Formats: sequence, structure tokens, C-alpha cells
Amino acid sequence: HWDEIRFRFLFKLEKGNNKYKISLVDSQNSISKPLINMNHLRTNLPNEYVTPSTESVLGSPDDILILWDGAYAGEVHAGKYGVIGSTLMRCCPKKEDLEIDYAYFALKGLEMVVRDLTIGMGIPHVNPDTLKNIVLPLPPLSEQRAIAAFLDRETARIDELIKKKERQIELLQEKRTALISHAVTKGLNPNVKMKDSGIEWLGEIPEHWEIIPLRWYLRIGSGSFLSNTEFVAEPMEGLDIPVIGGNGIMGFTDKANIGKTTIAIGRVGVYCGNVHFVKAPAWVTDNALMLSGIRAFEVEYLSLLLKVLNLNRLANQNTQPLVTGTMVKGQRVPLPPISEQRAIAAFLDRETARIDALIEKI
Repeated sequence: HWDEIRFRFLFKLEKGNNKYKISLVDSQNSISKPLINMNHLRTNLPNEYVTPSTESVLGSPDDILILWDGAYAGEVHAGKYGVIGSTLMRCCPKKEDLEIDYAYFALKGLEMVVRDLTIGMGIPHVNPDTLKNIVLPLPPLSEQRAIAAFLDRETARIDELIKKKERQIELLQEKRTALISHAVTKGLNPNVKMKDSGIEWLGEIPEHWEIIPLRWYLRIGSGSFLSNTEFVAEPMEGLDIPVIGGNGIMGFTDKANIGKTTIAIGRVGVYCGNVHFVKAPAWVTDNALMLSGIRAFEVEYLSLLLKVLNLNRLANQNTQPLVTGTMVKGQRVPLPPISEQRAIAAFLDRETARIDALIEKI
């Protein structure tokens, strides 16, 4: 007893545009309107407020929005009040016997079909003719309302479960960070005598540990340039040596510039200060600093300690943030006996693996 209706008979399409001005007044001004764009819909970032022109496309909660261009073309979102940006298509219901909440769920259910039908070699975009010919099931209005109410209730329940699981993961990640921080700066013996380190962020350390400047215990240089034609995104036969950049593994190559386990630190950009424990063979790029000549430290313990130092805080605040070897070598850090360093590293390997397994399970 349901009908089958083509999209063209259910909705009028109106593509958003960039015909507006960035507002210089606050969001309470009656002229300003929230800008609805891909970033806002996908990340829940606060809206920019803009001043619409006579050619602006204005949306409402009684619409459905489809991302029209880009990597997420075909994605379906509930309508919102505001100025519709150029990457979005506003779908306005044509029929009085179409419940908008039901229509949203019906299109959401066909989202992967719409996404599979996008076209374009460079930037994918939705083909309007294809979209207009998609057939949607249309029950009587009373059933549309019942289905929408059911899905509102059930998806809200699932969303709440997801939120609880995400909070569990956040708490486990916080526990993981605190565990590492405590072990590398306080040791594993809760009954050991402590002394003031003389370093504000560090506080007390075990009485028999030293405080040393890093500069006397290692060398730091930049990694080496590697053209993007010389590595691949996924490992394959003959190209399985990891390429390490500021944010860790960025690809795989057939050559190496390190022959023993070491540490790489993000040197420039948003990932500067990130610390990576690097097993040989590997290629460390010029986007990272590379440690060598490490003395008196177990490399794994030192990598954990450097992560606790939060080296990103050292970055200059220019347009292109930068962490230099001199900045890193200028740090004063605790130095436990080598036997304790090994014990701490082994303990953290075991305990963080347990936490990581719990996170993976969740």
C-alpha cells in the first residue's frame, strides 16, 4: 500500500552559493544569519555569521541538506536555519503529505547509493539528474510519522550509548597518559625517598635520580628530504621501510637513513613537538628532528619522557610553528639508573598494551 515516488516529485532543489558578506557585527544582530557549510555540519564547529545578499540561499529546519561537492559529496544532513553555503544543496519538500522527518530518514537510508553515484575525476560531486531519478518509498502520512518517531527514539538511544562509550575511551586515554607521566617522572617504587627536582613542572623525584641537561647526552639533527615519488602510501614488496614525518608513519620506501633504534621529533608545522619511537630501518624526513649519539638513556624510556615534556609548547608562534634541536637540548630532565629505565619501559609496555586493548574492545 506504499507509493514509489521519484525524488524530482518530492523535492525542489536549490544550490547554495557564496553570495554573502562576512558579518562584522555580533550574532545577535537581526541582519546577521548563521552560515551553514560543510565544516559546520561535519564538525559541529560554531557558526560564522554572515550578512546575506538578495541572492543568498536561505535554509530552514523544514529542508534537507545534501553535501554537493568534495570528499563527502552525497552526505545527507537535517535542514538548518541560515545562509546555505556553496557546497550544499537545499532540498525543499514539494508535497503536503510528506513528513520532513520521515523524508530525512528515507534519504539518509539511501545516502550510500547517492554517494556511489557521484561523478567527477578530481572533486566528486552529485549528479542532479541521477539524484532526481532516485525512487523513494512513500507510506501514508500516519505511517511516515510513526516511522520517524520510532527512528528518533531508537537512534537517540544508540547515540547515547555511543556517547557513553566515547567517554569511556576518553577516561582510559587520560589514565594511559597519567600512568606514563607518573612512571617516567616518579618511578615504580611508591615507598622510595623523594627530593625536590628544582623544576616546577616536575616537582619531586626519587632521591637517587639525577637532573641533567639533555644537551650533554645526545645529538640532534634534521632528517633528510624524500620526494613524494620515492615512497608509497601502503607497504608492498620492496617498498616496506617506514617513512617518518612529523606525525609518524607517512608512507613506505626502499631506503633508510637510520640504522639503529632512535627517536624522531616533529620539527615544523602543526605536528612539531610530536615524539616518535623509531625502530630501524626507517627513513626520517626533513619534517622531523632525528636523535643520535644517545648516552645514559634507554631509547624507549627517553621517548616516553620526551612525550611527557610536551615539546609542542616550545614551538615559536610564527605562521609556521617550529621546534629546533637547540630547544630540545635545552630541556632539563630526570635521569634514573639505566636498570630502572628498563623496568619503567617494560612496565609501561605491558600496562599501556592492556589499556589499548580495552580501548580497541570498546
